[in-house]
Amino acid sequence: MEYDRPGMRATDRLRSPIVVLAPFLFIACSEERINLSLPELPEDIAWATLVLEDPGGALVETTGLLPVRSGRIQFEVPGDRGSSVVLYAYRDRDLDPRIPRDPATLAEPLQVATVEQPVLPTPSLRVRAPLEGGASFVPDEASRDLTAAWLPSCDIVEAAVPSASVLASCGTQNCRPNVAQAGCRVRFDLRGGCGLGLLDLKLLPNDRVESREAPALLGECTGVALRPGGALSVNCRREGIEDCRIDLYPEAASVALEVLETKLVSSASEVQDGNHLLGGLALLDSSELVVSVADDAACTPGGDHRLLFLRRSTLEVTRTVRTPYCIQLMRKDTTGAGFVGLTRAPVALVRYDRDGMLLERNLIEGLPETPDPVPHHWSISPDGLRAAVWVTTRKRSVRLASAFLEVDWASLRVVGFTTLVSSDNFPVGLLSNRFVLLDDDSNTLRFFDHVGGTELETMALATDVAMRRSLWNMMRLGDSDRLVVFVQSALETITLVDEDRHLSHLVDSQLSQPARVGAVLPGPEARLLIVAGDSATAGELVVFDPESRYFLPGVTPLSIQDIPGDAVSDELDPYVFIHYRDTTKVLRVRAL
Repeated sequence: MEYDRPGMRATDRLRSPIVVLAPFLFIACSEERINLSLPELPEDIAWATLVLEDPGGALVETTGLLPVRSGRIQFEVPGDRGSSVVLYAYRDRDLDPRIPRDPATLAEPLQVATVEQPVLPTPSLRVRAPLEGGASFVPDEASRDLTAAWLPSCDIVEAAVPSASVLASCGTQNCRPNVAQAGCRVRFDLRGGCGLGLLDLKLLPNDRVESREAPALLGECTGVALRPGGALSVNCRREGIEDCRIDLYPEAASVALEVLETKLVSSASEVQDGNHLLGGLALLDSSELVVSVADDAACTPGGDHRLLFLRRSTLEVTRTVRTPYCIQLMRKDTTGAGFVGLTRAPVALVRYDRDGMLLERNLIEGLPETPDPVPHHWSISPDGLRAAVWVTTRKRSVRLASAFLEVDWASLRVVGFTTLVSSDNFPVGLLSNRFVLLDDDSNTLRFFDHVGGTELETMALATDVAMRRSLWNMMRLGDSDRLVVFVQSALETITLVDEDRHLSHLVDSQLSQPARVGAVLPGPEARLLIVAGDSATAGELVVFDPESRYFLPGVTPLSIQDIPGDAVSDELDPYVFIHYRDTTKVLRVRAL
């Protein structure tokens, strides 16, 4: 093969004196040709650049980013000042799709990048050899960030965007930081309201982030997949404690909620507030749900109690069925098309068919001797085999009781039973192999064996004895052993308990009312809709992300002045349904 003389222009590189044809690299410097042994290139290598270095390792010359076709690379490197050569090879899929694939554009020589300039991704192959005839290339571990004018800019946010917001899983609150960007360098002032310090980042290709300066609180940070609507996401590893995820949004991150409210109507007469009691709510098929309404707030046995069937799409009452029992708790029957429930006065398990006809009723024997026992809350295992029930009394002079029931739903009978008597409210939750009670007196979680009721461990929730908490309720997150504990405190909204019994105290939800209940918002991210409210002021809704452990900014106000009874969702539609016992109202909520 014949070669033209050196010194040709980049646009004339087809006649260049430098040709790479694996396994050899031929380089012409001045009028000599140097033959170097090159490792075999991977088949998916599409682009390469050549860097000449002086004896001290400083860059002397570079080529542009040139195409690799059928193992052949052609270079033109004028001059003879280099003492070694480094070959950088890239796969096409690793390059930013915004980079033009025009060889004439990419032939512009590369440069060493400053901290503000965009850079090429880490090459798939980086090898080095001295400029000596017969020398072989060896792997090169040295790092050098290369840039070019044709690389896309790092347009994340404009400098000091006033509407930008940061959500940090380890922060004390959602905050609006001072964000300053100079090219690919972004500085977040997370001091003040964020309470995290100053974070200085270099943005790299393929969602990578390099920490140039990170506060000790955060440690080393790397880029992670973006949240929907986010501009930048990093995960900071902290020695000895949980990682901290930080998400930057160009505007205040929030979830818009659509709320449909109805006050239940039976026949042509409106149910009167205070004279009736809305009991349970169960989702049936994809088109209908059912709620129970007591004839009076005391759930008098033999009263005129009713089942109201509602259309999911409109919350319109489609039919009413009378029943002699006051149903307090309800859920879809996993063994049939109807629902099962727990009644009050007396406490019994009941099963109804799809049309509201009673199929089966079994009294629960062995409850503590308390007047007017009320099944107030239950937690049911994902397989439907066990139920943990909180049974209380409305008379303050009587000690309260919590019961753990193991239920055979096919026969509707209790096959395991444990009770505990306490001096304060004890909401109860069910894990995979144990049940857990909230002890409001001592601010603790108490874990019990679900077989014999033996207490296994006690976990303190309060880290500061001066922090006054009232433990209201709890729920299990999906099929995991993660718990959400709803807390009434001026400093705290919920506490998240993971499978390893690690606590995360989640604060600054922006709620002005106590968080009461929650349900998973159907969707790919499985966020949690939290319902707050009391009998004196209107309620509120807020959205919590359990994976990143932060509340999304924004509170949706409600018109209802009542304590929510329960929140229920399923996979059949995108809605969460919330019911209120005293005001007999039902809400349907979805994320827009």
